[in-house]
Amino acid sequence: MFLNAAQDVVSAGFPVTVKTVSGESVAGFVTDWTPDGIVIHRDEESVGQEVGSMLQEGAARGGGAEESNQIAGEREASPEKRGWEIANEQLLHISFGQVSADPIFTGQAVTQDTALAYLVLVDNSVLPINSYAVERGQAVFTTAWSTAKLSVPTDKIQMVHFTSDRAAAFELQNKLAADNLVGDVLVIQKKQSQLLDQLTGVLGDVTSEKINFNWDGEQIPVKLSKVAALAYYHAHPSQSKDLACVLTAVDGARLQANQVQLVGDLLMLSTCSGLRLEIPLPLLKEADYSAGKLVYLSDLKPIRQVWSPMIGLPASAELIMQHGLPRLDQSFLGSSLSLLWPESGTDESYGFQQAEKKTYTKGLALRSRTELQYRIPASMRRFICIAGIDPATVSEGHVTLMVYSGKQLVWQGDISGRAAPVGIEADLASSKVLRIVVDYGDNLDYGDRVHLVEARVSQ
Repeated sequence: MFLNAAQDVVSAGFPVTVKTVSGESVAGFVTDWTPDGIVIHRDEESVGQEVGSMLQEGAARGGGAEESNQIAGEREASPEKRGWEIANEQLLHISFGQVSADPIFTGQAVTQDTALAYLVLVDNSVLPINSYAVERGQAVFTTAWSTAKLSVPTDKIQMVHFTSDRAAAFELQNKLAADNLVGDVLVIQKKQSQLLDQLTGVLGDVTSEKINFNWDGEQIPVKLSKVAALAYYHAHPSQSKDLACVLTAVDGARLQANQVQLVGDLLMLSTCSGLRLEIPLPLLKEADYSAGKLVYLSDLKPIRQVWSPMIGLPASAELIMQHGLPRLDQSFLGSSLSLLWPESGTDESYGFQQAEKKTYTKGLALRSRTELQYRIPASMRRFICIAGIDPATVSEGHVTLMVYSGKQLVWQGDISGRAAPVGIEADLASSKVLRIVVDYGDNLDYGDRVHLVEARVSQ
């Protein structure tokens, strides 16, 4: 039943939103997906939405209305943009839309409560599974996506967690990963207790009822019902293939994919550890192509961060000093990062009540008189972000923002709460250090909370 319903959806086109390295966002319907890239078809509504985005982006870059309208007009008039092929090199992220409230499409039919266990491969791919068995070093398991049995050598498996609780499984995974394993590990759930025992030995065959475990030379059959997890020891881990993208499914699967190919209603894929499998397209949540293409500043540790309050503080006032330091992926109030985008006009007279508030998952919140320095990862050559005042302080906020590549100033401008957010793209050339400085604007430190959303360095 599921596959028949999925076929109907895919034949009509499955809704996706694609984000590119250059910052463009394209909404439409996926018609092809290969190891080389993805093809998106867009209807009139999708093109119209993008035209609106282009107008907004033109304003963010500081272009006039004439320039923005020209760019948007070219995009609207271009027929090939309705069937747009995006190469892997340009892909950054794909998010998959929800086509129906039916559980068959939302993933509620195959969520964690149906999983027997979580299987973790050596490439860190995570699969919810419904059955697991091992014979002579070859593991066989099934997923909720299909009744077909999958097979992989145990030297490709990192761990198996016998729980349907995803959070508990990941917590145990992190604990075992931190241990310096000297052999296979059998994790036993103590009777009528939340405590776990770990035994080191050699894992053998696994059936639906028991696990053969060699402990100090003695073969011990252990009831599967008593086992919380298995961890396989690899003295010489096999080399994984290059990562193309990370696929996330609605049931919690996280797959490190080396290759993908859309065939009808199924996405055929090979993980970096060599496992081949197929997943119905409606079960996908997102595909992350960002590895090696960009790094968000909120994911980097700064080599220097300093905030200087307007009134000098004694060295003992450490808590107050910490209060003024940058926030990662959240505002100074602890809420999501956000910006106000005016519906019309960008001068100081535009009405804040008519502005659209957009939220963002990645970025930095900074106060005036803040300096940040980052070591630029290899191959990254551009700094990109959108800068605007925190919506909570737009009536007063005004700062001067400076971006340096090494010692060279590559961008400088004013960020005002009474103007539209500003798109920034600066060439970092061959410098190894990115330096960001936020200084006072017109109102000293009043309302000076600036959000650098989607702040990142890229190729």
